[in-house]
Amino acid sequence: MTNPKTPSEELREGLGHLFRAAKGFARELNRDVTVSTVEKTVREGATELVRAVASVGRRVSDELEKNFTPPSAERPPQGDDEPRPPEPPSGPDAPPTNRN
Repeated sequence: MTNPKTPSEELREGLGHLFRAAKGFARELNRDVTVSTVEKTVREGATELVRAVASVGRRVSDELEKNFTPPSAERPPQGDDEPRPPEPPSGPDAPPTNRN
């Protein structure tokens, strides 16, 4: 039985495939290409990369929104509590207090 890959492993593998494909494409380029064709190819590649990153970002955002549970309304948010002064000791060992 195979172990399922974690999302980070899948992302790493997917990016590896993208970079491997880009390296292979770069090796296949002819040496006598013009600047305009290189510029066009780089622009198209950058556009596709932006689309892929945006798609991954949307997918991660959707998964986070789906799996995130907000803190309950009963509990106040952290950091809003004002510090309280310590309570005086009580009981038989407490020092006497002056009540006038």
